[in-house]
Amino acid sequence: MSSDLHTIARALRHFLICAGVIAFFSSLLFVDVIWLHNFVKEISLTEIAQEGLLAATALVYFLLARRYPAWRYGFVLLGGFLTTMLIRELDALFDLVKHGSWVYVALLVTLACLAGAATHMRSTVAGLACFVRARSYGMMICGLLCILLFSRLIGMHAIWEHVLLDGYDRTAKNVVEEGVELFGYTLCFLASVQFMRGLPRT
Repeated sequence: MSSDLHTIARALRHFLICAGVIAFFSSLLFVDVIWLHNFVKEISLTEIAQEGLLAATALVYFLLARRYPAWRYGFVLLGGFLTTMLIRELDALFDLVKHGSWVYVALLVTLACLAGAATHMRSTVAGLACFVRARSYGMMICGLLCILLFSRLIGMHAIWEHVLLDGYDRTAKNVVEEGVELFGYTLCFLASVQFMRGLPRT
């Protein structure tokens, strides 16, 4: 019975930590809208948090690639995928160099990671298999679906035009869409930290 209670206590602690992290990052949306009145533009706490979470998440996999040679290129592939997402998020910054230049940088990262993965297939497959077997995989998938799918669907102009009618305001759509994205990035970060903590120590 004591073992069961310990398991339940650990699960509760994990829930509370995740809730605290999600509450903290979600509060940035409140600060942007209510206090700063910037309505989640390109330079906002929400956008900066999204980019910071994405960069930290990608870094986790690159650090794991360095620490675990047997799984290295699977983790490099995961880190590279997240890095291309980060480059896309920073498109406004790359536009200062040349409009649309983020595409070329993302392609370079993609090709470099794919080349490494293709020439080390055993490590690539082993690393990806290790990732999808982990308990944190489900949370990671939920986060990615929030970012790549749900945020796009909930941010469709047609939905908001029909809901708000003559009161349609693009700002409302943007706040909801960016809020969903922030939630997704937070889930991905939490899942990656959980994945890292679950790996054997070297």
